[in-house]
Amino acid sequence: MNNILRYLFIFLFIIPLTILAQDEQEPNINSLQFVDEEPKPINMAEVAQAIGYPEEAIKKGINGMVVVRILVDKEGNYVKHKIIKSPNPIFDKPVDKHVKDLKFTPAIQKGQKVSFWVNVPFRFQLEEKKTNILELQKQAIERFSKQIEANPSDYKLFLSRGFAYYEMSRFNDAIQDFQKSIDLNPQKKKKKENTIPEFFYAHHARGKAKLALQEWDLAKTYFDEAIKIGESIKDRDSSINQVLSTAYVERGITQFYNKDYPAALADYETGKKISPNQKCDIAPLVSEVKLMLKDYKGVVKALKVSLGCDSSASNFYNLGYYQIKTQEYEEAITNLSTVLKNSTNQPLNAATYKYRGFCYLRTDNAEQAMQDFLKAKELDPLNEQLYYYIGLAHLALGDKQKACDNINDAIILGWDEPNEMTDAAQIVKTNCE
Repeated sequence: MNNILRYLFIFLFIIPLTILAQDEQEPNINSLQFVDEEPKPINMAEVAQAIGYPEEAIKKGINGMVVVRILVDKEGNYVKHKIIKSPNPIFDKPVDKHVKDLKFTPAIQKGQKVSFWVNVPFRFQLEEKKTNILELQKQAIERFSKQIEANPSDYKLFLSRGFAYYEMSRFNDAIQDFQKSIDLNPQKKKKKENTIPEFFYAHHARGKAKLALQEWDLAKTYFDEAIKIGESIKDRDSSINQVLSTAYVERGITQFYNKDYPAALADYETGKKISPNQKCDIAPLVSEVKLMLKDYKGVVKALKVSLGCDSSASNFYNLGYYQIKTQEYEEAITNLSTVLKNSTNQPLNAATYKYRGFCYLRTDNAEQAMQDFLKAKELDPLNEQLYYYIGLAHLALGDKQKACDNINDAIILGWDEPNEMTDAAQIVKTNCE
């Protein structure tokens, strides 16, 4: 194995998530503010080398990203941390042990050093030298197959080969091995030999493979069985809890596609309760369900959770957009303004100016609305809806002629908002004929 792979531990980037406090007050881990300069690690290579790549993860071919939320004090020193996302508990122990050694430049707010909560994502990725991951999985399958020939009743070998098949997207082969592992498992619960965890993992993996095949009903049935077994395990460790939480979430996905939205939400909530560190993965799923239910307040609530995990411009945009749906115009303006401060994406900025202008219009600031609409038009001159909004701004500013010209242009071009089209026709009938 060592002759084939070199192990690459990648520190991706620092995401400023939460922030901050007055001089002596410790910031809340869930607060959301901004600083002029965020902390940057100054000894990342040293800590990365100390963390390394867990041998068990290498053997199982497990990749993934661990996200750690770290409180950095005014001097750039580590204070404490919490793992908020992890693909597998195997990675948690070395990260927990060595992340405390990170040193940072301090956060700066208005010229002053301040304490700062920051999310640090670490990606564990196996990188090949002489071959690729696909070839490695083939080699693993060949190795497990030879071992199975010598030990045809070893349920663990079938489980391991099933995982290798799954990683190669050979889902039907994986399902066969998972089923064989289930059939061979003696289901013993003794202290010296407890086979129930593997029994549980095989049931879950079988459902996961059916989920990948988009066989929603059968996947749900398999997840039902896995959850029943997982819930029956007393004194569950973190690994079992992580998989049980994932099983609930994945069963929720099957129920989402079967349009059983209340059941999907219930499963997402249970998954989050069992493993709170999955909240960042669950929040987007919740927002999808709430959107299907047209529960825009629910969408906004879920998007706020997502924003606490990923403060990207697109997340601020999504939150601002759906706050328009809930008529939270001032809050939407704040979030859309954040997009424009941080984004260089022209289509995103065009849409942001348009919708921020709409918010200004709804808060009786027609002049600022017009400025935003014109900036949006510069970036996206073929946007039909913009002509309608520009017409509304002219109407609010008392220029009926320009209002009529723009709204008539919008009607001629047409846009995919039937209610607005109806309103536009009424405005023309009232003011322009």
